Amino acid sequence: MAQLSDENGSRPRKNPIRHVLLLRLDGMHSLDLASLIKYRPESALAKLSLHGVTYSNASTSFPSNSWPGLLSMVTGGSPNVTGVIFENSYDRSLSAPASVA
Repeated sequence: MAQLSDENGSRPRKNPIRHVLLLRLDGMHSLDLASLIKYRPESALAKLSLHGVTYSNASTSFPSNSWPGLLSMVTGGSPNVTGVIFENSYDRSLSAPASVA
């Protein structure tokens, strides 16, 4: 089981992480989430964020697009590696899967 440090990164969490829920919201920035938590603390997303880990230092793959971005987050592969460039295109000739391009 994974163990993450607390908010300031100084000591391990007391409870191991047992489940992972990945939420990816198109166009939402960390500032948007912070504003939501501040101004709508009763919202489901604000409440959920209090019980989880928010990774606010994320950056998108290039080109920045929904499906390739999600694929990069869950696989660690860039669009060059996965071959997924846009939502409606997959061209293995550009960069074959598992290539180091």
